[in-house]
Amino acid sequence: MSSLAGVRAVAFDLDNTLVDRDAAARALFRERLDEPQLHQAMDLDRSGYGGERLYPFLRQHVDELASCSLDEIGDWFRAALVCRLPPVPDEIATHVRHRRVPFALVTNGGHAQRDKLARSGLELDHVLVSAELGVEKPSPRVYQHVADVLQRAPDEILFVGDHPANDVDGPSRAGYVTLWITRGRTFPRDLDPPTWVADTITDA
Repeated sequence: MSSLAGVRAVAFDLDNTLVDRDAAARALFRERLDEPQLHQAMDLDRSGYGGERLYPFLRQHVDELASCSLDEIGDWFRAALVCRLPPVPDEIATHVRHRRVPFALVTNGGHAQRDKLARSGLELDHVLVSAELGVEKPSPRVYQHVADVLQRAPDEILFVGDHPANDVDGPSRAGYVTLWITRGRTFPRDLDPPTWVADTITDA
């Protein structure tokens, strides 16, 4: 097993890594849907990767969205998630505040990702949002850009995240050390495995 001794920078995913995005989605759905619909919405949402299926479902079942376009529902949904994010655990906030190496945030999405980070209260050295970069994880260009911004070799950077392709396989192929946040899941066999695993970031 690799050692943390050589790690000279850390890159974090945002959703379901530093902030509990799925808890915010569940809280929103609980306000607007009955219990069976809530479970269906969570399945459709796919932790933020199922908008094309989720938004028509919300238009059908949430009265205030009945006449909205899918783009409008997407805007409503992203804004609603931000204000329902639970507080960041004290252990994470303390670790970020007292870091001894540079920390970067690397997240797919648009301006709502910066809103989530602002609500979390976490301040990192670098914030890289895909809509601003013009390229998304798991493109190799993202991981090269992260290394350039952090001014570290890829094998000196620990990439931490919950998405098997975006936060483990992609960084691993680029030469990073990786920590996968499992959230109770099994890692896909067809992808490069993580260096380390932890059920939640507070367990790391």
